[in-house]
Amino acid sequence: MTITIPDDLTLKVEQRAKRFGYHSAEEYVLDFLKEDVEEHEPQVLIPSLSYRSREELETLLLEGLNSGKSVEADENFWKSLREKIHNGTLRRAGTKS
Repeated sequence: MTITIPDDLTLKVEQRAKRFGYHSAEEYVLDFLKEDVEEHEPQVLIPSLSYRSREELETLLLEGLNSGKSVEADENFWKSLREKIHNGTLRRAGTKS
């Protein structure tokens, strides 16, 4: 692909490439385009999730929802969890302290 850029824009691109430490304007433009493409790509959170593994995931989520008393994950919950992790006092559910 060949792209023709007006002279005034070429000068600005060359200046930006130099300012941001690129070896060439072409390298700067290529990086800029890659970033733009990646930013606008659809996000796939679990790319290898097949129909069967979706069913398994749904089953596990439902088991978790029905596993006992729920806990509201508010600011205090997360603060307490971070403190337990930091102090090394976090215990898994079902284990004796």
